[in-house]
Amino acid sequence: MFTHLKELSQTSSDPAPSPDIPLIEPFLSSASPLFRDLTSDVSKKQAIALARSYAGWCGADLGKVSFKWWGFEQDTQGKDALVASGYGGIIQWLSQEIVEGGGDIRLREEVVGVEYVKEMITVASSFRENIDDLVTVSTKTYTGRYVLITLPLGVLQNNPPKFTPPLPKRRLDATRRLGNGLLNKVIVYYDTVWWNDLDSVYFLPDPSAPGNLLGQPDAPAALHIHNLWTLQQTPAICFFVTGHAAERIEQLSDSEVEKWATGVVQQYLSPGRTAPLPKQVITTRWRSDPYAMGSYSYIPVTRPGEPEATPLDMMELSHCLWGKLFFAGEHTEPDQYASVHAAWTSGLREAHKLDIVLKAASERRD
Repeated sequence: MFTHLKELSQTSSDPAPSPDIPLIEPFLSSASPLFRDLTSDVSKKQAIALARSYAGWCGADLGKVSFKWWGFEQDTQGKDALVASGYGGIIQWLSQEIVEGGGDIRLREEVVGVEYVKEMITVASSFRENIDDLVTVSTKTYTGRYVLITLPLGVLQNNPPKFTPPLPKRRLDATRRLGNGLLNKVIVYYDTVWWNDLDSVYFLPDPSAPGNLLGQPDAPAALHIHNLWTLQQTPAICFFVTGHAAERIEQLSDSEVEKWATGVVQQYLSPGRTAPLPKQVITTRWRSDPYAMGSYSYIPVTRPGEPEATPLDMMELSHCLWGKLFFAGEHTEPDQYASVHAAWTSGLREAHKLDIVLKAASERRD
């Protein structure tokens, strides 16, 4: 399907799609390969539910994603991969590299201001202190010649630090135009593995109760799951919750999520016997996280008469300002956005820039 859609949007001899056409439209067209060899109404409905679950690729319902720019990016080749030991190992390694290189990592501080004055950058942060059972909010400032800003797109859109001078209008406009998607995960942990061997599968909605996977009952979506035992020897099942369901998860309590998740496991993996109770259920809520406010970026449809969102907006967000403010993050990588490796690549990109300007400054002083 994705190859077919990329050919339609990027290499077809037909005119480029209008920016107001959503990705779901060619997905569900009569000529779509999605319905090839499907004859019954039930199978066609389930195929549509499977298509809706692909919101995980962009973090938003396919009705919100621009068809015109689908496949425009030149991403890395090959299959999807997983860090078997978890991202924590990468964080630990990076932390060690920073400390051993003479760096300092400050935690539990929120950046509230970035000021550029007289060729220097001052970053202001706030933090909470508990002194004699009295919580106070204090501030600190850090000054340097350059700063690298890696705030997520959701924070830049909804609760950015105060920039002095203000960010240019074209930067603010590009930030607003981009879509900020959502993908949540529910990980159901057990003491031991009890289910049959499986890897990555999709649960299709129950035709008799189409909202059972948290999708809209009149527009249900499949649920993508990973068996973490086959992937990394962890006795757990990971649900990739996308689109409408991802937004609903944010509104449910931990106990409500656990009840729903164990019910899904019972229905799909253990219909003939009672499934064991999980040891723990962990849920992400990235939209509610004040330091994320979403998962990753996408290029949204544009209504007629409105300024069009394009990959150039991501290029704009990657550009250095005033020769002092550098920016990184998945939303600054038009060829790899909406991925972990985009964030990584953007960091290497900006580190290379900073290495050049720091060496040049050192040579001038010498």
